Amino acid sequence: MDAPMENVIFAFKSEIIKNSKDIDDFTCLLQLTDENKFFSLQKTYGLQETISYIHGCLNTSKLRTEGLILLERLTEQCVTEVFTQNAVTWIKFIIQCLESHDPVEVKRLSCHVGCKIIPLTVNFTALSKDIISVLPQLLATLIAASSEWLTASLKLLGVCIQSYPGPCGTFKTKLDVMVTELFKEQSVPKEAIALYVLLARVGGGGNKGIHFTEAWSNKFQQIITSLTEVVNLLYNGLNIPELESTFSVQVLPMRELPETYTNRFNILSSYHHTYCLCLQELLSQPFPAPVRIPVSDVIRLVTKVLSVNIRDLTLRPSTERLLLSGYISTLHSDAVLCLHSLISRCKTLLLPYSKSIITVMVKELMLFRTKVVYGQNRAHSSLRQLVYKTLALWLQTTKSFTITTDEDDWLVQEILHDVRPHTDNMKTVSIKNTKDSFEPPPSKKKKKGGYSEISHGISTQKKVDLEANSELCMVALEVLYWCLTTVGCQLKQKIIEELQEFLISVAITFRCKGNYGIPYTDNRCRHSLLRVMQAFNVMPHPTASSLLHYSLSVLRCTSQDSSLLVSSYSLESLQACEALIHARAPSYNVPKSVSREVIEDKTDIIQQDKAAESSSIYLSGQKTSSLFESVGEKHNTDNGESKKIFTDESETTVKDIYERKQKHGGHSDSDNQQSKIIDHTFTKSTNNQGQIKANLSNERQSPMEEQDAIVMDTDDDDTPGGFMESSVNQKDTEESSTPEILLRENNSEGVKKEEEKHTLSNEDQENIEDMLSAFVDIDEDQ
Repeated sequence: MDAPMENVIFAFKSEIIKNSKDIDDFTCLLQLTDENKFFSLQKTYGLQETISYIHGCLNTSKLRTEGLILLERLTEQCVTEVFTQNAVTWIKFIIQCLESHDPVEVKRLSCHVGCKIIPLTVNFTALSKDIISVLPQLLATLIAASSEWLTASLKLLGVCIQSYPGPCGTFKTKLDVMVTELFKEQSVPKEAIALYVLLARVGGGGNKGIHFTEAWSNKFQQIITSLTEVVNLLYNGLNIPELESTFSVQVLPMRELPETYTNRFNILSSYHHTYCLCLQELLSQPFPAPVRIPVSDVIRLVTKVLSVNIRDLTLRPSTERLLLSGYISTLHSDAVLCLHSLISRCKTLLLPYSKSIITVMVKELMLFRTKVVYGQNRAHSSLRQLVYKTLALWLQTTKSFTITTDEDDWLVQEILHDVRPHTDNMKTVSIKNTKDSFEPPPSKKKKKGGYSEISHGISTQKKVDLEANSELCMVALEVLYWCLTTVGCQLKQKIIEELQEFLISVAITFRCKGNYGIPYTDNRCRHSLLRVMQAFNVMPHPTASSLLHYSLSVLRCTSQDSSLLVSSYSLESLQACEALIHARAPSYNVPKSVSREVIEDKTDIIQQDKAAESSSIYLSGQKTSSLFESVGEKHNTDNGESKKIFTDESETTVKDIYERKQKHGGHSDSDNQQSKIIDHTFTKSTNNQGQIKANLSNERQSPMEEQDAIVMDTDDDDTPGGFMESSVNQKDTEESSTPEILLRENNSEGVKKEEEKHTLSNEDQENIEDMLSAFVDIDEDQ
């Protein structure tokens, strides 16, 4: 494969690479390179000319952009040998580009390529040592970056810390000062926030990462303390008690706040947003050492931020309160995101705080409920979406919902408020003349030609967004789905019935294709509603009615939906519902191979007992009982289904039966009655001598088969059939007609018949028949 690929590279090299003055030709080359992986040759000599050309471009200021783009493709596609031979050279070229006076775009692209190369060098010991030797020069250049390409340099600094945390320890102080100065700005890039979190792992980790643990705890306490200070400044004039920090750590430096409320709240809200992002990053990023999270302090801080709502601020309006009400939704969103990150990291460890978390989330939904306007997005919908996502995450991770007082009712009411279809309520007002009115009737206006309003002043044309609040509806239905899946059986019957009525009323509109109503014109909302309906079917409530049959009717209609997302899910749910209604074939409790081994063992036991008694024709009652026990009771011990009822004739000896048979000269009609064991199935197999022997199948039947199974024996000639027969006087076997056992299974679909034939020797048949006719009466109704 290398030879044809080399020819392709050489062909394009001469036509495009060396003459790539046209941007269209260079773009075509990049597309072909990505599609065909031109730089993935196993033979390194085939790429030497291409690598030399890229190095030449990096040494020329006018072609560095082209060289960096080709270097990025080469880094992604080249084999290990090519990478290890040239990685250090490429890093030196990147440092050269960063220290030059090239345009800002070249420096940003150099940082981007460096982020691709440095993580790959960690896997090679010898190469890592060479990279460490040039790393200080790279870090010094990145720290001195100008504001134009500062974001790209911060990203490359973070990659260097993640890949080589130890060698970066000498620059820890400079990096800390750099990030702290950036935090004073009103707009902090996210790369600076990520770098602040990574500073906890710079330098040596010590024994079991103890230094990393201490550094992370220090960063976490600093963020919590700084957030507490900012929240107290924001809520300073609201006559509420201040929040005290439990940590004696210095807060992050802030610039001097202005006296005017407008700029003051703007700067404090930006600090609050930055510090909350740092807290989320600390909780979400994996850490190489064990850490201890102060959960109670985080929950207390979140509760403090959410304690001030927009209703309280507008109840006693003032300049300060009204200005703060404009930022309150943003402040609450940041706090909810911090709680979301805490739940994602701690999961079930937060169960002791479940009451506080559920209470504050449900109250947040109630306090920020707004009126629904037809075809328009609602206010504070972003905040409500975050709250729903946090509740869904709580249900997924903890699989619990601590219900206190009426919080389950409140949550369901908030969900129904957000998922009900919008209705267009247009009211018409008629003017009635009173008796005391002496105004003359209005004069008729002359009709003008052209368009005339036929609705007499009532216009139904409105600006409508058909997918308004679709995101909010979708996340609310997601919470409802997980609530039914995890704790649906614990909800009150009244709540379940209310939810079922809502589902039925909305699902009826799904039968009218194209007239779903807002926000269910969005196919994702219809898909989420069908998931909720399926949750009712899979996890039925113990006291409420089932929606299974109604769901079948709805799913048959939605399977023809124009949206592939809805139609495909409807087909899957339809099959699941039909499987719940119509039971499939019963499963095997024991594999057939195991059953056959067990039956063969039982047959060997019977043959051993028979050989032990072969010296005596007349069997005593004790010996016969042991023989019957080996046939019946041992089988009953394993299977537990074949029942034996001993009759009054159990005390009769085999000798009396033999004498009675000799006297009458044959078998009586009662001797022809055969033993019937429902749970036995006869199969044919041959022994080493080629004779046919009977195997008993010990497979368990379904409950319906046990009730309706019927065993019937047919004798082609008058030879008495049975479980086994044995001749007393002669040992030579005689051919007899083959008895047939017919097993009839009665089920909902029909009657299945199965016939299997077996042939036994006369000696075995007579022996066992005489024995069972005296001692056993099998219950045929089993």
